[in-house]
Amino acid sequence: MREARAIAVFPKVRRDGPIHRGVGIVGSADTLGQWLPPAFVTLARTIPVDRRLKMSDVILVAITRRGFDYMAQDEFVLPEDLRLPAGPVGRDVRVDLDADILAYARVGRLFAGVSLAELSIREDAIAMESFYGVSHGLHDLLFGFVLRAPAGASGWRRSLGLSFRELP
Repeated sequence: MREARAIAVFPKVRRDGPIHRGVGIVGSADTLGQWLPPAFVTLARTIPVDRRLKMSDVILVAITRRGFDYMAQDEFVLPEDLRLPAGPVGRDVRVDLDADILAYARVGRLFAGVSLAELSIREDAIAMESFYGVSHGLHDLLFGFVLRAPAGASGWRRSLGLSFRELP
């Protein structure tokens, strides 16, 4: 996944009727491969999993500039022409898909690529102001206009660096 330009993680996405909702964190890498301070977002969408399951984790990986640009919008509603297929699984998998953003879900012990439609992601301005102490927009954080982050962001940035840039 060295191609990753941005990663969004939504832990414990819960069902609310037919829609799954969750709060998450999104980060992006600069041109040198260093991960920038995170932004906070909310997710709402229909996830194709068994209706009896109440919760899942969702991960989105932008692998093209186009996918990154969509994820960096204050409100991201999946357009029909954006390519967002189920992501391939496996440490040594090469991404040869015609995709802009790869999507994954974990339900129980199962982790798999999923195909998402009707996806809606919005910046969580309240969470960002609470975390940073001042108001920052999603676009500013993902494009690297905010370079200082509270100490709480260091674990997130380190994990992304180890997972997405330093693989053999």
